[in-house]
Amino acid sequence: MTEAIQKRRIIPDRMKWVIIIGELFLIYALVLITTYLDAPFHNLLRFLVLFPMFHAGATFGHKGGFLASLLAIFLFVPIIKYDTPEAMYHFPVPASMLLFTLFALFGILVGGTVGEARKSREYLETMSKVLLEIFREPDERSIIRRSCIEAAAITGAAGGAFLLIGDEEQDAAEWRILDMSADDNNNEPTPGLAPDNILARCAMRNMSFITNSAGNDERVTLGPRAAAVRSIIAVPVSFEQTVYGAFVVVKGENRDNFAEKELSILKTIAETAGGAIHNLRQERKRQEEKLREKQMRDLFSRYSAPAIVDYVLEHPDLLSSRRQEVTVLVSDIRGFTAFSETTAPEEVVAQLNEYFTAMVDVIFENNGIIDKFIGDCIIAYWGAPAPDAQHSTNAIRAASAMSRALDNLNIVWARRGLRPFSSGIAIHTCDVLMGNIGDDRKLAFTIMGDEVDKAIRMESATKALGAKIIVSETAARASGFSLSPLGDAPAELGGLFTFAGDEL
Repeated sequence: MTEAIQKRRIIPDRMKWVIIIGELFLIYALVLITTYLDAPFHNLLRFLVLFPMFHAGATFGHKGGFLASLLAIFLFVPIIKYDTPEAMYHFPVPASMLLFTLFALFGILVGGTVGEARKSREYLETMSKVLLEIFREPDERSIIRRSCIEAAAITGAAGGAFLLIGDEEQDAAEWRILDMSADDNNNEPTPGLAPDNILARCAMRNMSFITNSAGNDERVTLGPRAAAVRSIIAVPVSFEQTVYGAFVVVKGENRDNFAEKELSILKTIAETAGGAIHNLRQERKRQEEKLREKQMRDLFSRYSAPAIVDYVLEHPDLLSSRRQEVTVLVSDIRGFTAFSETTAPEEVVAQLNEYFTAMVDVIFENNGIIDKFIGDCIIAYWGAPAPDAQHSTNAIRAASAMSRALDNLNIVWARRGLRPFSSGIAIHTCDVLMGNIGDDRKLAFTIMGDEVDKAIRMESATKALGAKIIVSETAARASGFSLSPLGDAPAELGGLFTFAGDEL
């Protein structure tokens, strides 16, 4: 028995009745003695019987007051031998009957009313404390364990156990019974549940169970350690037909039986625990969704325009792995290796970052997505994950704007005495494989495939072909722009087209 249960332990009803009956007979003995001694105040002592009658009503309600009233009336039965009944009471018979009636009404109405009000107040206070304790628990296991402990305390049970069904534990063979009296840190699960286990049956059927003859109940299978168990209450912990677990409390052979009232109390506790677990899991899901959204926003905000990020967050299914037609743009700085080898590293990094900032701004302004940076190379694409019916057009416009932006940068750099950059850009519309690649430590949504490699080879050919921007035949045809064909293009790259950066 845990310390918490001991603190909540109350005097059993049987003991309360013993005290009340003891009070009645003590008063009866006092009245009897004073009557034989013919004490002048013995009639007044009979009014002391009002105290145990009130005590019974205040403790057990109207039923207790009624039973105590009957016992009090029997105290006035003339078991003392007097010549007449009037000699026993020193009251006329009608007055004596009226006195009996008033006694009975006092116990039933006054004591009972006080008792019912007290019980209602105590019930509300107790349940408020219990439910508050349940909602204070930090996790699901603690919630059900606390529910079991409080249920045992309220019902005066000898002990109890509980089970918790995890999010992924839909198979009953995975469920485990946990003893409520064990310390949280040492509460190891027992082996898997038997099919006829009362907790498993209670959880699977989402039904409560009560018996006061466990040894003779066909629904109950008791092990050797539970042979002395007589009374059992088991209730499921659920919310809106979703079962999160169950708990059971038991009494031994020498304990009072469980009553239906106690079953109702335990149902209330279980419903509260179910609501608390439901809220806990819903909050955990919300936090997980917020975390996923933050991770996705952090991931895409660095490589996508804000409007695309918002659209993808509203449609997370777009991040599923698939093949899709996109337009790929590959941009590379010509002669960057020689530049980096003859320039101070901090100057290389500063100028390269300035270049990337300008190029990325242009790509975002044209609804593109940065796939990756490889050294001085930029790979971007249009048409995914957010849909873009004009992805070829937007990519070609972005390439033209990138060429103009680089021209402007070179003017600014020349004034600062920095070396100019020259770039090549290739654009190719094709089917690619896209999806989240990596592990939990580093995950990226990227494009891949032979056609992406083709776009990279196309960019490598820009210098040999004498063109700043080259466009594959598929991209040119999809865009609808009037572009100039390149006659000397390598055969493996297919038909290629070009235009000056300021033509669009």
